[in-house]
Amino acid sequence: MDKEKGKLDLNQRRNVIQMQELELAKKRGELIPTEIVRKLVIQQSEGTKIAYTEACENLIVILSQKKQMTSDEVSDIRKQFMAIVNSAIDTSIEITKRNM
Repeated sequence: MDKEKGKLDLNQRRNVIQMQELELAKKRGELIPTEIVRKLVIQQSEGTKIAYTEACENLIVILSQKKQMTSDEVSDIRKQFMAIVNSAIDTSIEITKRNM
């Protein structure tokens, strides 16, 4: 019985020490909360997607005017483009998650 109590006490002390070490590492800036990183990755990805989408939309407009495309052709290009961008962003997010 005393052995079990001793083991429990030892485990509790280890947990306290581990929590104190984590708190010190956090104060030194060595640990970043995962929620902050997750939000940062999502915001960065969304910002990149919006900027890239706007740039490509401008390019689609320029090309459609130069090539005198029909509205159906322009719509088809936009649809294909969005599918490609969405796939690329999903892949980018997965790669980022794996590398963290």
